[in-house]
Amino acid sequence: MQKERDLLDLMFERETPSTYHNELELWGIEKNDIRQLDKATLSACYKGIKNLPINPDHIIKLLNVSNGDEILAYWIGAGRLKQSDGHKRMSKREFADIIHLGNHEAYENTDLPILRRKMEAEGRLVLPHGPRQLQERLAHFQRTYPDSAEAYAEAFFTDYVPSQKEDSKGSNYPDPLFGDKQKGYYSKAILTRLENLWTIKRD
Repeated sequence: MQKERDLLDLMFERETPSTYHNELELWGIEKNDIRQLDKATLSACYKGIKNLPINPDHIIKLLNVSNGDEILAYWIGAGRLKQSDGHKRMSKREFADIIHLGNHEAYENTDLPILRRKMEAEGRLVLPHGPRQLQERLAHFQRTYPDSAEAYAEAFFTDYVPSQKEDSKGSNYPDPLFGDKQKGYYSKAILTRLENLWTIKRD
């Protein structure tokens, strides 16, 4: 078993950076991708962004080794888990455990899989994306950027910050109250976050 692990580590060391690097603009996420998600999924994604207080340099490193649907899954999973205090009930607190549980929330309980299939059909999942391949990419990320993986875990386990709609007494982030305005607001906020991170990446 140790010999197999050593060989796997050597394989990762021989990989060129491009093998695990997503160079597509906005990591392959298009405006219409976000707009086609339903309101509940958009809300979870928006709340996840607001509840992962992490330095942009750290999160960009993770986005660079991720497909577009996976990026949305990080935020959607965090939003759903933290809103229900699921992060407080987790017995395992490692980076890989957080991503695994967040992905379960995002892919099993929202309409993100529909978008994933669309992106795959259009050739926008540019990184190997089977379950084992994703596990290998994340392991590579954690070995290459341990400080960023730790920063992600620390951000995930901070207390949940509710929106103004959830807690009107706090000085929290805005959240529109009704219907279509919500979808448009969430979509714009998510896209703005992606665009801001992409600008930082380019600079």
